[in-house]
Amino acid sequence: MNKVNIKLWAAIRERGLTQVDFARIVGDDPSIVSRVINGHWNIDEMRKLKYSRALRMKPDDLFLEGKDDNNDEFSPKHH
Repeated sequence: MNKVNIKLWAAIRERGLTQVDFARIVGDDPSIVSRVINGHWNIDEMRKLKYSRALRMKPDDLFLEGKDDNNDEFSPKHH
């Protein structure tokens, strides 16, 4: 079962942004941002870096694979 990336979702919300706003900032379709947050998209390292920079955070603060921290961003995936 996929887990929601709460850290990413919270970082977006803490900046007063919607997922659509954030998608525009990073140049992604809003559906991709939604899939990443909901754990249905296998995010690559370049996108992790792009998202992290847009939020002025470190990638490791948003994407901690393999740890049970409610940030298990991506089990069986779809592209």
